[in-house]
Amino acid sequence: MESKLKVYSLQKRVYQRLKTNILTNKYPPGTQMNIDQLASELGVSQTPVREALAMLKHDGLVVTDYYKTPIVSIIEEDTVRELYEIRKLLECYAIQKVSPSLEKEDFAVLRSTLDAAKDIANPEELQEALAQADVQFHGYFVSKINNSTFFRIFQSVNDMSLRVRTLVLAQTARNVRIVMDEHTVVLDALEKGEIKKAIRLLEKHLDSACARTLKAISNQTK
Repeated sequence: MESKLKVYSLQKRVYQRLKTNILTNKYPPGTQMNIDQLASELGVSQTPVREALAMLKHDGLVVTDYYKTPIVSIIEEDTVRELYEIRKLLECYAIQKVSPSLEKEDFAVLRSTLDAAKDIANPEELQEALAQADVQFHGYFVSKINNSTFFRIFQSVNDMSLRVRTLVLAQTARNVRIVMDEHTVVLDALEKGEIKKAIRLLEKHLDSACARTLKAISNQTK
């Protein structure tokens, strides 16, 4: 039993590592997932890699090409649109639900989160800080909802959207002021108690983010 548990634990760790690398685009769309190479890279045998790839295929993150070689699935434009539509539904609900209970301390945390990326000059550090600020800002409202089912749904969507969000980090970093301003006006409206306005601004921000993502995907395929 102990041996089986160890094998399962190894498979799970390999799966999580590969999944993280795909979601953060360390393995970009179209990357061939060579089993021998991955096993060598991770310092494991081929078996847990094969099993992890099967799980990733079930997640839709890996597909098999004409020659039956596992590759990282391509991000389709329709998938991007669908993800942002779902995010609008979930995140607007979250803001409407938690906004009456937000206090000064909450707004201070959110403003600090947004300010963290403002004065960074190094492009790579800026991309990382912007990614963290974006995830933390959008996730903050969801974290205030006491509904485990809702949170699981959001987490699943958030995992999928992470992949398309990191795809456009370089482009977004060049427009950091635009992105930060889109977040800030949402926060300003919430702090003034203008909940309906905040929801409209959040929807507008997510629509703009969707457009930026689709543009980045189009640029990559040219």
